[in-house]
Amino acid sequence: MKKKLITAAVLTVAAITLVVATVFTTLAFLADSAAVSNVFTVGNIAITMFETKVDNNGVPTTPREEVDTNSYHLVPSNTYTKDPTIRITSSTQDTMFLFVKSSNQIRGIEAGNNGGTQLTMRKQMEANGWVEYVMSKDGIDVVWVYGTRDDAGVITPTPVSKNSTQVGTTGTGVPGEFRLCQEFTIASGADVSLYSAAKVSFTAFAIQKDGVNDTHKAWETIKETFPYEGGIIDPVNPYDITKGPYEAVPKTQP
Repeated sequence: MKKKLITAAVLTVAAITLVVATVFTTLAFLADSAAVSNVFTVGNIAITMFETKVDNNGVPTTPREEVDTNSYHLVPSNTYTKDPTIRITSSTQDTMFLFVKSSNQIRGIEAGNNGGTQLTMRKQMEANGWVEYVMSKDGIDVVWVYGTRDDAGVITPTPVSKNSTQVGTTGTGVPGEFRLCQEFTIASGADVSLYSAAKVSFTAFAIQKDGVNDTHKAWETIKETFPYEGGIIDPVNPYDITKGPYEAVPKTQP
């Protein structure tokens, strides 16, 4: 039996710590750690993750740099650049499927979840070709697949390689790079002091396409290989072998 080649870039690409400060209004200082905590590689597939360096106001610095740590000064109604991106670094053109586990504990103060026209990080991921696969009961933790979902709710992962270009992004994508989101906006009037211990994190996984014919098999193989990183607490739609694959995540989620 051919051994499955799996790799995971386990990243806290938006691990957010809010230190509350009050200067005539409610605001906070956000220290954003985008450090790669672990990179697992088996075989010829490999991935990393990075984001654009920004100043404390969330504005990209000049010249552009790729970093693993940013700090933000949070103010209600402000928008901040946040563009975690997966990069395929394999030396060969092996084809793989991409998965991401996100944990967004500031979704409660994101504009878009509280009125307004701004797209939440969740909606941006959908626009960038990511499909929600399974979600925790509190809506904070979500497993995403880079792929498509048909009207019946069946999710099909899109095979990619270092030469693939992401669909759904504005402009010409960079081959081998797959962005998750672009920015986040704090809702007007948000009391950021309630989120002093909040975090947002992303964990990226890749599995070699050969021998994997559906989303469930791919994700179960990833979880078997990385049980801690691939876990999700109290899923809304746990797999039931008697009922088939995961049910589609409700489209009404913000």
